[in-house]
Amino acid sequence: MKYKGTDDEGQRLALTVAGPSGEDKQKVSELIVQLGFDPVDGGDLAQSWRLQSGTPIYCKDMTADEMRAGLKQTTREDIGSYHEDRDQIADFDAAMKRVSEFM
Repeated sequence: MKYKGTDDEGQRLALTVAGPSGEDKQKVSELIVQLGFDPVDGGDLAQSWRLQSGTPIYCKDMTADEMRAGLKQTTREDIGSYHEDRDQIADFDAAMKRVSEFM
């Protein structure tokens, strides 16, 4: 298993957390830090569509700043193009194998 978490804050990748604000979301964010990643608040569940496949941040290795910028550029007006990008995957099994190589 490849592990991309690190204690080197300058090299950390980000993981998003979407859900209601509060103690539970904070606990998940703390766990992400313990695993060697930077948590990025993806908003509440109503905003979780910004994390869907095809969006600018989906399945990308990004820093927290890059991920926040990607979330900001993800708009409802572009949701059709995100779905087009997602639907270009003709061989889902091959795509999942490729993604697993990065994990």
